[in-house]
Amino acid sequence: MGKAADAFEELFPSMFKTRPEDVELFGDAYCGKPEQKYGEWVTVARYPKSEGDGLDAEIDECRMPAQFYRVRVLDGTNSIGELKTGFTLGTGSGREMAKLVIEIAKAASQGMLGNHDE
Repeated sequence: MGKAADAFEELFPSMFKTRPEDVELFGDAYCGKPEQKYGEWVTVARYPKSEGDGLDAEIDECRMPAQFYRVRVLDGTNSIGELKTGFTLGTGSGREMAKLVIEIAKAASQGMLGNHDE
């Protein structure tokens, strides 16, 4: 990322380490890593398709040091075998945004949310 990012990581190393409350928030879906780099997108949770029209969904996090999130709903097929196009949504930072992307990912994996621009 550059000298500024490296300096930031050196000054505030704890902001780039995974905390127990991060793991607890995502529960069984958590799949992150112990430490991140400044500005790096890391997949932190996976929600597999759980219903006929659902699609696999993944949540990524980026620390700068604020934690930003995006949910990626992956391409897949619905209950009658039609190809469904995935989509990506991004959020601002903070714990409330983490809770929001968790609900979006769960809903997409259960077939309760989808892309209708097809």
